[in-house]
Amino acid sequence: MVVALSPRSGIPLNLATLISPLARMGLASLPAAALAGAVANLGDWNSGPGIHNLGYLMFAGLTGFSLYAVIASIIGVSEMRSVLRRLRILR
Repeated sequence: MVVALSPRSGIPLNLATLISPLARMGLASLPAAALAGAVANLGDWNSGPGIHNLGYLMFAGLTGFSLYAVIASIIGVSEMRSVLRRLRILR
């Protein structure tokens, strides 16, 4: 829809500039999602909700996000660098 309306508005979208950042975010998210999924699979989900499953789920999210942050910082995802600068982790 946005692409179709762009010529009418006269504002160039320059979608090509989004390809590199999106590819980097996608690349960083693949191993993070795999790790989070592997950690979450350690839970006994057939037994229903429980404190142990909640712990596995929280640890899966923490490890997945941590791996994403590390990989995104290494490969130069500018959004992650901006977040880390705000948190004063990266100068």
